[in-house]
Amino acid sequence: DDVVHDMRFAWRTLRHSPPFAIHSGAAVPIRDADRHRSIVAALQATARGQPDAEAVRWKEYGRWDGLTYAQLWDRIRHASLALRERGVKPGDRVVIVSRSRPEWVVADFAALAAGAVVCPIYPGEADPRIEQIARDLRPRLICVEDERQLQPDQQEQDPFEPPAGHAGQ
Repeated sequence: DDVVHDMRFAWRTLRHSPPFAIHSGAAVPIRDADRHRSIVAALQATARGQPDAEAVRWKEYGRWDGLTYAQLWDRIRHASLALRERGVKPGDRVVIVSRSRPEWVVADFAALAAGAVVCPIYPGEADPRIEQIARDLRPRLICVEDERQLQPDQQEQDPFEPPAGHAGQ
């Protein structure tokens, strides 16, 4: 209900605001202390400032679960280190093939923290289309939701190995 209420409030606010107020291009003043160089830095600052506040909430198997900002940041930090151990460097592409879920948030922020370019692929695409998109992107690493998304012939190999001849472009 809170989300719906907030969305309706935002919609009413925008609907009744004059168009020039929305599109005027006027900058919203931000204090220097609140400026961050990236969305990752903003999340890290929130995790430091409000570690026990709830960051993510989801329903699984009929039960609500959640992570605090401290827990979320800890998962992102560990995942980012794992990506770097797998050879992900700044500028590399990391593909994420997954439905919206907490692990997607972790993978996304972990890749960004490692300096990678996140390339999400909608998991509802046909398998040949997903494969073609991923091949064209030439990612350093592909994150999938579960093992069912791996091709049977790839389960023997390390699914995170880049294609032969890939130089991290």
